[in-house]
Amino acid sequence: MALIFNSFIGLDITFTGAVRNHLAGDKRYFKKVKMFNKSSISLVIVFLITAALIFVFRQFLESHGFDWQVLNGGNLFIFLVTAVSMYMLTKGLNAPETNAFLRNAYGGILVKLFSCAGAAFMYILVAGKNLNKPALFASMFLYFVYTFAELSVIMKQSNAKKNVKN
Repeated sequence: MALIFNSFIGLDITFTGAVRNHLAGDKRYFKKVKMFNKSSISLVIVFLITAALIFVFRQFLESHGFDWQVLNGGNLFIFLVTAVSMYMLTKGLNAPETNAFLRNAYGGILVKLFSCAGAAFMYILVAGKNLNKPALFASMFLYFVYTFAELSVIMKQSNAKKNVKN
C-alpha cells in the first residue's frame, strides 16, 4: 500500500520509506518500480471516456433505470483494480524467470477477479432492496472492457519485448 501511496504523491514518510532511503544506494535491496508509465495511458483514457459518458448521459441512464452514481463508483473501482492487475502483469512480463511471470500473471488475474466479486457481493449485501441491477450488470460489462484494454496493452508490451530480443 505504501508503494501505491508513494507512487501517487512522491512522498514517503513511513518507517519502510526511511529504511528504503537509507539503503537506496545498494541496488540489491530495492529496485525502483513505476506503477504508471506510458502503457497505462490507454487504461486512463478508457477510464476518463467512460466517466465522461456516464456523467454526460446520467439523465438518460436514470430514465432507463440505471443509478449513475453506482455505475461511476463501479467504473472507478474497476479502474483501480485493473491498474494494480496491470502493474502485476507488467512486473511479471519483465521477470527473468518463468515462475515469477506465472506468479505475477495469475496473481494479477486473481486479485482483479476476487476484488470485483467481493465488491459486487458487498454492494448486494449493503444495498439490500435498493439494489440497482442494471448498474451492477453494466459494471460487469465494464470489467470486460477494462480486461480487454489491459490485455491489449500487455500483448503490445510482450510483442515489443520479443522484437527487442530478436
